[in-house]
This record gives sequence, structure tokens and C-alpha cells, in this order.
Amino acid sequence: AMLFPIVVTAAEDTSAPIEKLISEMAANPAQHQALANYYKEKIVQAKSELAAHEKMRKAYIGGFEKSQHSNAGMRKHCDTLIKNTESSIKAYEALVTEHEALASKKP
Repeated sequence: AMLFPIVVTAAEDTSAPIEKLISEMAANPAQHQALANYYKEKIVQAKSELAAHEKMRKAYIGGFEKSQHSNAGMRKHCDTLIKNTESSIKAYEALVTEHEALASKKP
């Protein structure tokens, strides 16, 4: 019975994004390069998601003429996801640049 509050507390303490925690722990060039590589993979994944969202948005533009009014909401939803994914890609690119710079520094 005493373990449950500890587990809940521990779960609450881990609410920070894992990427932030890992970035703060990177202590040498190899670790920073590993993080840069991790974020490069995140960019690849995000670009794949972006392509999927763009494809879905195009389907809502021309594929369902009888329900164009209801499709406007779906297009707006797609636009939001596209914008958010593009923003994520830019953030990942900035992290790659930052970690590669830290990886190239000599101790």
C-alpha cells in the first residue's frame, strides 16, 4: 500500500519530455552526435507524417463534392496538423544543428 504513492509521485516527476532529459544528460561529443542522429531520424518520421497529412488534405479538397461544407472542417484539421508537423521539423532541425555543434567541440 505504501508503494502506490511513491509510484504516482515518480510518474509525476517524469512529465518532462524524454528528449529534454536526454539532452541535459549529454556530456561528451559522442553523446551529442548520438542525439543529433536521433533528431535526424525524428525529422525523417515527421516528413513522412507531413506527406500523409498533405495527401489526406488533398483528398478532402476534391474527392467529396457532395459534402464540401463538412470537408472544410477536415481541411482545417489537416492544415493544423501540417502546420504543427512543419513546426516540429524546424525544431528538430535546430536541435540537430545544436547537438552537432556541441559534438564538434573539443574537450
